[in-house]
Formats: sequence, structure tokens, C-alpha cells
Amino acid sequence: MRREIHANSLVFKIVITVTIGLVFLAVSIGAINMTVSKRVFVDNFAMTQRKAFNQIDYQFYKFFQDVTAIVSTVTRSENVEKFLMGADMDDVETMNNSYLLERQIRESKASNYSQMNVIIMGENEKSYMNNIADVFSQPKEDILRSRAAKSARENRNKIICQYEETGFTENTKNTPVVIIAKALSYENKGRANAFIFIVIKEVDLRSMYSHFTSDTSSIAILNQDNEVVSSDKSVYFDPSADKTKTMKKSVLNMEDEKVQQKTIKSRDGEETILIQQLQSTNYKVVGIINPERAFGKAYSTLGIILITAAVTAVVVCMIILFLRQQTKPLSALVYAMKHSKETQFEKHVPVEGTYEIQELSQTYNTMVDEINRYIDQLINVEKEKRKAEIHALQMKINPHYIYNTLATVKWLIWQQNVEKSTQVIDAFIMLLRNVISNSDEFVTVEQEIDNLKNYALINQARYGEDIQVVFFVIPQCNAYKVPKLILQPFVENAFFHGFPQGMKGEIRIFVREENENLRFEITDNGIGMTQERLNALRRHEKTKSEHFTGIGIGNVEDRIKLIYGMDYGILLESEEGKGTKVVLLLPREEKDDEKDHSCV
Repeated sequence: MRREIHANSLVFKIVITVTIGLVFLAVSIGAINMTVSKRVFVDNFAMTQRKAFNQIDYQFYKFFQDVTAIVSTVTRSENVEKFLMGADMDDVETMNNSYLLERQIRESKASNYSQMNVIIMGENEKSYMNNIADVFSQPKEDILRSRAAKSARENRNKIICQYEETGFTENTKNTPVVIIAKALSYENKGRANAFIFIVIKEVDLRSMYSHFTSDTSSIAILNQDNEVVSSDKSVYFDPSADKTKTMKKSVLNMEDEKVQQKTIKSRDGEETILIQQLQSTNYKVVGIINPERAFGKAYSTLGIILITAAVTAVVVCMIILFLRQQTKPLSALVYAMKHSKETQFEKHVPVEGTYEIQELSQTYNTMVDEINRYIDQLINVEKEKRKAEIHALQMKINPHYIYNTLATVKWLIWQQNVEKSTQVIDAFIMLLRNVISNSDEFVTVEQEIDNLKNYALINQARYGEDIQVVFFVIPQCNAYKVPKLILQPFVENAFFHGFPQGMKGEIRIFVREENENLRFEITDNGIGMTQERLNALRRHEKTKSEHFTGIGIGNVEDRIKLIYGMDYGILLESEEGKGTKVVLLLPREEKDDEKDHSCV
């Protein structure tokens, strides 16, 4: 069959609308140019930062070359060794040695840096400091136990560099500093017994590169252990900060991949990471660029976005207004289908709108009629089926149970226990009468409890009274209606599975109201069940039984859901060694209630 495209079809109108919209949206093609420009800008910006790195590298190379020269001067100086280790010198020799040491330090590269503090200290706490106007702000033994001294000991042949939040002297007290340290060995060459500490304020070190930073780019100097010793952003001094962790992880990955530039995702968006090894050192400079922020400052991104948003808004409004007008019938159809459960599929929808919607509406109305006819047939079939199932279950009394019960009565008579045998016979007669003779599917709670009492009496006569059955029924619950034999399978299961032979225990049946429902609880203090057995019962797996009826837990739950709906059912709880608990929740119905329990 050839299908024609009607001028009134929804598809035709949407195509026309979208085509018109695309003409307007073509104006926003500038967004593509903005994306390309952004990539070019990032590459150029990164190249500019790379050139800045070269200048930073030169300044730090000169700085660390001077630091190396100072350390080398101190290491080779006999005056230093005499000053620290010369215990037998008289006062004249001591003064002369101090003068020579001070002149040697003054003539070294240290004189090029007015803010640099050179400290030489031995394990004997004898010390020298080139800044005579400064004094120590903490005990010397704390300095010898400091993190910088410890790292110098562990790297005895290396010059280490570390960031500290405070220095050793009053001039650097509570001031972030960078400490460059090296361990010195005198007399006993096997271990360090002196140190040189070159202390410079972090802000003075930062001045070497601060003019290359901005609010869109940051720089961090990493030491031999990839720890930040200097940065224009304070967040990078916190090792636990997310930005610091992300930066360090990226640096390690870049070193493994042997690349010097990489773009990563972070909480602030995309960031470009640049690294460069500082020549003649095992330190590196890291640049962190936020290209989106940099691009936003260089280009009027907001203006482009506003224009694009305005164009898009106009097109979207046109499409929405047009489609809203044309799809009102479709909305009515959707609403009818969505609420069909509440209306019991009784309402038709008007046949109007576009060609496609008219076809859908006619099909829906036809479907509603067919569903209603099918539901009527299904209800009648389910009614008859449920009646047949309940009748079959009522008639399904295990012959072995009858034989065993009669054998028990015979044994009681033989024992000349007339009273007990009479009670058992009466209970058995009442049980058979209520199960077989009474064709009613529903009984009162009082009748159901009487059945359980008769069943318990017979079992106690057969097996002894080690297992007691106790009933707790709220009086006003006795008149409510429940399906017949709704509780007996659980009591039966507790009798024969909860208490092994010879074990004493108690089964309790609780009946009470709970809001608009009836709540039944059957609990025992028997051996309980393993998780595997509990899962098997929940899956309604059948087991062989020679008990009163073949009504199992699965049958009970199916009956409840068939009669009352999926909101009602059974809850099983059991723990091995601690007993079992069964909870049934049924709606509360009076005895004279004529409510139809049809399957819906």
C-alpha cells in the first residue's frame, strides 16, 4: 500500500518548522569559529608560556648556581671545620677563625642576595649565621631535628630544597620560606655532623617569576621529591588539596609519557599543564593554564553566547508555539492513555487533529473496546478458575494424615484414655467439617482460629505436648473475614520443621488491626532456617510432605495476591537457631461485607 504524505500530517509540519528554524540557526555558526579560535588561542598561549619558562629557567639556573657555589665554599672551607670542630682553640684563635669565616662567607655569592640567610650549624649546636642582626627563634636542637635536616641526612651527597611555613630566625618567624640544605661531614666521615641551611623567604623566590603569572595561569616550582617549594597560588602548598593532587598526578604521568604539555579535566574545567626541567638541577617548573578563562578575557565570549542564545530562543519559541497548537489532540490522547487505569478503559478520545493523530485516536478507541471485552471474559474465567482451585485444595487432605490421626485415636482408646480420645475425635470431625463440608471460601477470624486450635490439639495428641500453641487475638478482630486455611500451612510448617523430635518450644499466633488492615504473625522459637532454605520457601519451591493438606506457602501467597492484589502478601523472617516469624497482611473486611473478590 502506498502511503501518501498529507499536507496536514504532523511529520510534514515538523519538517517545515525545523527547516525554517535551521535558517535562523545558521547565524549561530559563529560558535564553530569560536571553538576553532579557542584552540588556536590555547596553543599560542601555551607557546608564550613556554618562552616565559625559558626566562624563568635562566633566572633559577643562575640562582641555584650561586647556591651551589655557596655550599661548595662552605664544604671546602677549613675555617668552617675549625669553627665547628675546633674545641682546643684559645680565644685569639677563635676570634681569628670567626673573622676569616665571616669574610669568606661575605666574599661568596651570598653577598649577591640581601634577603638570603646562611646558617651553618654543627651537631654540637655550635652555629654561624651571616645576618648578624638576626637571632634564632627556636632552640638549636629543634633545628637539628627539623624536616630539612632530616632530609639532608638522608640525602647526604645532595643539596635538598624544601618549603616550610616558618623559618628558623626572628626575621623569618611565621613567614613561609624555602630552605636549601646540605649535610656536612667532619672528623667521622661516616655520618653527617654539621649542616648548612640557606634560607630565603618564599615571596623573594616567587619574585623571580611572578611577573609571568596572571589570574588565568599559575606557576609552581617542584623540588627533588615533586613537592611544591614555591607558587603564586597558595592552594598548591597544601598537599591534601584536590588541585595539588591533580597537578602532581599529571606531572608524574607526563614524565612517564615523556611529554611537556597536556590538557586535563578538573573541577575548574579544562586545564593545560606545562612542565620543564630546570637545567643542572632535579627541580622543575610547572605551569597551569586555564584556557577557558584566558579565552574569555581575550574574546567577548559573553556577547557571542548572548547572540546565539537569542537566536536559539526565537527559533525554539516558534517551534514550541507551533507544535503546541498542532499537538493538542495528541496530548489529549496521551493523557487518556496515561490515566486509562483509573477510568477502567471506559473513555474514548475525540478523533481530531492531524492525519496521524486521527489514526492513533481511532486505533486507541478500538483497542479500548477490545480490552474491555477481554477483561470481562478474563474476570469470569478467573472467578471460575479460583473457585475450582480452592475447592480442589479443600478436598486435598493427605491420606497419611488421616491414617496417622485415626491410629492415634486407636492408641488412646487402647490406653483407655476416653476423654482424650473423645477430644481428638471431636477436633478431627470439626476440622474435616470446616475444610470439606463448608464450601465457603471465606471464614471469620474466629473460625480460622478454631480450626487451628483443633489442628494443634490433634498434633499434640500424636506427638506429645512438648510444642505449645498460644493464641493472642484482639477480640474485635474475630468478626473479620479471611480466606479459609490462610494460617494453617504456617502452623503446620512450624510444627514439623521448626522443632526436631524431642525439642520443646512454643508457637505463637498474633492477630491485630493495623490501620485499615489485619496483621497476622506466626512466630516460633524453634531451630529456624538456613538462608538457603528461606530462599527456597520464598521461591515457592515444593517439598514432600505427609501432613494435613498440600497447601504450601506458595499457594497461600498466590491466593492472597489473586484475591486482594499485589500490595498484600507474606513476609518470611528466620535465623538459624533463633526461630521463624511469618507476617501476613490482609485488608480488613466485615463478615457481612458483600465485596466482590474478583481478579482485577
